[in-house]
Amino acid sequence: MIDLKKIQSDFESILVHSQDYPFYLNAENTIKQWFEAKDDIISKFCGELIVRSKTPVRIDLTEEQRNKRFEEFIHTLDENGILTEEFELFLRDNKGGFFDNRVLLPYPSFNIPLGSKLSKSFKRFLNNAETIRWVQDTASRYIQENKIEGYLYLSVHPIDFLTLSENNENWWSCQTLDGDFRAGNLSYMVDKTTIVAYLSNGKQEEMRCLPRGMKWYSKKWRMLIHTDRENNIYYNRQYPYESRDLLEKVHNMITQFIPVEMSMPLDYGFKVIQTQWGGGQLSYNQINAGGRIHDTRDTIDVEDYLGYSDLIQSSTYAPIISVNAEKYQDYANMCDDGKSAEEAFFNRVFKIKIGEKPICPCCGTEHINRESSFLCEYCIAEKEADEDFYLTCDSCYHRIYDEDEIYWMDGRPYCKSCHSLMQQEDRYIEEEE
Repeated sequence: MIDLKKIQSDFESILVHSQDYPFYLNAENTIKQWFEAKDDIISKFCGELIVRSKTPVRIDLTEEQRNKRFEEFIHTLDENGILTEEFELFLRDNKGGFFDNRVLLPYPSFNIPLGSKLSKSFKRFLNNAETIRWVQDTASRYIQENKIEGYLYLSVHPIDFLTLSENNENWWSCQTLDGDFRAGNLSYMVDKTTIVAYLSNGKQEEMRCLPRGMKWYSKKWRMLIHTDRENNIYYNRQYPYESRDLLEKVHNMITQFIPVEMSMPLDYGFKVIQTQWGGGQLSYNQINAGGRIHDTRDTIDVEDYLGYSDLIQSSTYAPIISVNAEKYQDYANMCDDGKSAEEAFFNRVFKIKIGEKPICPCCGTEHINRESSFLCEYCIAEKEADEDFYLTCDSCYHRIYDEDEIYWMDGRPYCKSCHSLMQQEDRYIEEEE
């Protein structure tokens, strides 16, 4: 039995807490809109809002992915002013041992022996205890990602839409609850096509976006998937990294709930490409089907979506598609005059609507129209909410709501932790000089 009252109460509590609203919400109609929209998917899930893999899955990062994560670690240190020339040289010389946390090349001049723990050697290059601890913690998070293990989830639960990019894994996107496109979370929540796929350790945890005492699943990895009335599937961008293994596991899992034969991702004749036009790369993705170039905007309707769509706006992400093999074969058998099955299928069948305008969880009548607000225009004006009541940290880009928690340096706002880190680095530079 789905407890809509409990879902509504939790939904309202998270919004009030994360947006710092000094007023109550009444999201009954928003929750009703969600429940009616997801009815078909819930039915396919046998009445469940969340389904979980029976056993944990384990993914080992590829060499390319490990290299990328290592460079991200180096970049993080550099961004925070911690990376000296000697420290970077040491890290790169021991790159092969980074994910094993082992020193492969000894540094006698710094008293760093072969085979010692890499993270313990950081203190040879850093003077401040707090900075050393922060760098060690940061390295530890990257090292732990070498082997990703957890349960795989498919969900249409409202809390999973709210927490699309909320986690304790040190990654975020523009769809965090203080992100510039946070209304897109609700837009996905109330459409008929979107499912959240994610990897979690199987235990609910406290997170910064949740009210004190409330727990939910922290997402190690997540991807949105969109399925149309013909059971064709678009696989959206993966966060915080891409994994072909996880994509295929998600595909195998969701096709257990789809009553038709489905092609494996990319295996059924749809080639996804990036194209050039007039010497410059297009700002959207295109699909080569049946010898013709199709704009993804011809197959994806995002008119009512409140946010940034990786599927049609990204210049770096190419959508991955899985098609209803039975429907495809029907068109293949009907094709004549040299017209390909791909083109016939593409033109006549494959059309999906992603995102809807959600009902305002405050008044319960008007619809939300802003990408950066959970309220309609009427409630924004009446409640004097979501109007310049926050600043964004110039380093980590998280929003700062409390004026007392804003720290200024060189005319730029910073959160407390970033400001403290920058001050430490300034002192270190002064001491060196």
